[in-house]
Amino acid sequence: RAGFVPAELGPLHFALISTRFQQGDRAIALREGLRWLEFFPEATDHHQLVGMLLYRAGKFTEAAEHFERYAEQRPLSLRTQRQLASTYAATGDTRRALSALDRAFELLAFPDGAYRGHPEVDATLRTALHVSHRCYDYDRLALVADTILQRNPSDPQADMARGVAARHQGDYAKAETHLRRYLERAEPGSPNRRLIEQDFALVLMKQGQHREALQVLAAILLDDPHHPKAYFQLAQCLSRLGHPQTAEPYYARARQLAPIDREQRRAIELRGIGQGARAIRADATAARLAAQYGRAEALFENHLARYPDDHEARTYYIEYLLAAHHLHKAKSQLATHRSKLGDSHPDVVGWDAQRLL
Repeated sequence: RAGFVPAELGPLHFALISTRFQQGDRAIALREGLRWLEFFPEATDHHQLVGMLLYRAGKFTEAAEHFERYAEQRPLSLRTQRQLASTYAATGDTRRALSALDRAFELLAFPDGAYRGHPEVDATLRTALHVSHRCYDYDRLALVADTILQRNPSDPQADMARGVAARHQGDYAKAETHLRRYLERAEPGSPNRRLIEQDFALVLMKQGQHREALQVLAAILLDDPHHPKAYFQLAQCLSRLGHPQTAEPYYARARQLAPIDREQRRAIELRGIGQGARAIRADATAARLAAQYGRAEALFENHLARYPDDHEARTYYIEYLLAAHHLHKAKSQLATHRSKLGDSHPDVVGWDAQRLL
């Protein structure tokens, strides 16, 4: 309070904000960490913690800057290379993400060294699985998935990744084996299950197993009758089985639902370049086009629960609520916006906000 903060108190201050972080007071920990770095920009450990807090807040570009500062002072930190790889992948910087993975593999002595006894091997392989998948590096993805499966043959995520890698490499028999094993163990509502079922159907079609592929696609459409790609694949199966006239209505339905598919593809592309808020908006638009209004709102709610300081996503949510005439919810979200951004921020005093006021 007196304005005198000796640098020697750095470890004590770091312990304080670390405790705040562990107690769930992330906003306070981030504010105090950034304030300390204004006084002492060389406080290495503060850069590490602030980077973690910014990453969890969805501010990936800023997080990367702090991880980079930490890595300069701790070049042998394997954890920081994992954090850099994940952060760069979240921003869509594939080159830097894979470069950070290369550095992590070098520190781990993977794949040709004595990496097996390293205490951070599991965490590093798990990060490598996620980042290589997100960066479309399927050769690396196959290598990492095989290594994880050697250590734990029943790992479902590794089975899924190995199947996806094999599909992109054109090894459809191997892809079928791993994707089938994943689907046999995955819970019905588990994340990515529908995408993997779609991949599995494609793998079956590539091998001429059209009748089983039809069963898989029918199950997808029973769960989601607004799935354009499943209609298209089902029509292809019917055509190849010699029923082109039966296939035509499914082709027509796929064309009718094409706007949904466009938004879903757009969401994937936006997420791949680190545009999380815009990706959520595209996903919500696809859900709205499919008349899945509850799902559209849930997409925004879940994202904002995870990243409460993603002001861009909250703005898109308010726009969506206005378009859906949910004025009470829109006013509530605007009040949250005002509390976080202030009364004079453009998103608070803009045209849509004035409609609510």
